[in-house]
Amino acid sequence: MMKIRTSREGKVAQIALAGRMEAESREQLQTAGDQLIGEGATHIAVDLSGLTYISSAGIGVLVRLSSLLREKGGEVALCGASGVVLTVLQITRVITLFQMRDDTAGWP
Repeated sequence: MMKIRTSREGKVAQIALAGRMEAESREQLQTAGDQLIGEGATHIAVDLSGLTYISSAGIGVLVRLSSLLREKGGEVALCGASGVVLTVLQITRVITLFQMRDDTAGWP
């Protein structure tokens, strides 16, 4: 089960994820991202420090959010990835599509 928390300040938004991001959680993240973009966010920092697992479905949502924001001149940064989550992002080479940061402070 995944928990999600969002916040927004101007055009910059944060999504903090905790738990396991599996196929069942995909829609929850997609809805949160779509809502933030609909509210005008052009930059989203996704805090992965609380995740213990990420599935291919979760990766797909992150790639989709990144694509949507790039069309609007923005981007997604992945922050705090470690352990299994970081390994999955490295193996799939998804990290090459995102700005990787230690944390969300001072971005963008």
